[in-house]
Amino acid sequence: MSGYHPAVPEAVNHTNPPAAPDALRLVRPKKGAILRDEAEQALEALTRGAWVGEGRFAKIEGDHFTYLGELEYCGRTVLVALKQIVAADGLWGRIRSLSPRRRSRRQWRGAEQLDALGIPTGSPVLLATGKIGNRRCDWLLMRHVPGVDLLRHLANGDLSVAEEHDAARRVGKLVATIDSYGWFDRDTKLSNLIRVPTGEIAAIDTVDIQRRPGRRVRMLRAMLAEALGHGVLPRRTVLMRALTEAVEEPHKVWRELEQFAKKGKSTKPRVDMLREPSHASPDSA
Repeated sequence: MSGYHPAVPEAVNHTNPPAAPDALRLVRPKKGAILRDEAEQALEALTRGAWVGEGRFAKIEGDHFTYLGELEYCGRTVLVALKQIVAADGLWGRIRSLSPRRRSRRQWRGAEQLDALGIPTGSPVLLATGKIGNRRCDWLLMRHVPGVDLLRHLANGDLSVAEEHDAARRVGKLVATIDSYGWFDRDTKLSNLIRVPTGEIAAIDTVDIQRRPGRRVRMLRAMLAEALGHGVLPRRTVLMRALTEAVEEPHKVWRELEQFAKKGKSTKPRVDMLREPSHASPDSA
């Protein structure tokens, strides 16, 4: 995603993939001959725009975006998610863009951590850095997780009762697994949990995976907050199924979540995850 040009073209539609930033170079992986060779070939494919068929922008926030599509490299076509993160203007933005804890690096490490715990996630292919104008830009390429996020399933009501309960059980188990190893995922929103065709639940936003045990209720509350904000709530029996798998005292946690919902604190989402992103503005990169 010479000189400044918007990374999302003005006339963007599902057939316009993002153009590569200037001076794009590989940052990760640093080790492993096979992984490095794959990453170099994928980077070359990105640079020349070797996309196959139609892709789509799944998310656009300011200068950042996520683009889903099929990329041809290493002699095969791979379904991938391309994330662009652009540094903010000014000195502080430039300093943050050099940090080893910047967003793209944290997402890479978080994906590796969840994979080590046996939790399905989009595995990283490469991290590259370049420039858009005078601003540093990261491109993070991940293997895309096929499926539908749980927020959309909840809004559409397209799962059977048995499938709803199975998904809830798996979500509860995911929360318990993360915490049992002493980790905490700050972004366990339903829109970040994907039900794949096999029925497994995958986590796709791995930016905020932290070493903070004892945060199961916080992870569950993040799911409830997003559901409340979008006006879609699971049935009581489905929610209790998740709690039973996630915590030792599900009825106690139920009361805590009920109090959270009754407080009336605004849960309006910053981004409506049930609405297709707008591509009209050339600045919506």
